[in-house]
Amino acid sequence: MKKWSALWLSAILMTALLLSGCGAKSEKDVINDLNKRYEKINSYSTNAVMTFHNHGKAQAYQVNIMYKRPNLYRVSLSDDNKANKQMI
Repeated sequence: MKKWSALWLSAILMTALLLSGCGAKSEKDVINDLNKRYEKINSYSTNAVMTFHNHGKAQAYQVNIMYKRPNLYRVSLSDDNKANKQMI
């Protein structure tokens, strides 16, 4: 009888732990997690495509963004034809 009681108790505890871990995070929890992750990052790089729609005409730009701690940024833009290039 004690064996079954212990088994049921452990099953209930495991289920409770599993369900409590699946709760939604609050807005403050998400912001704190993002801040902790940001503090650990020393650098990052990403590539993207930006499309501007102006008077029914679409203009696509290739974007490359780089960051290196503490305050070095590089943003480069170029269009599909490589005719227009900008670096910030």
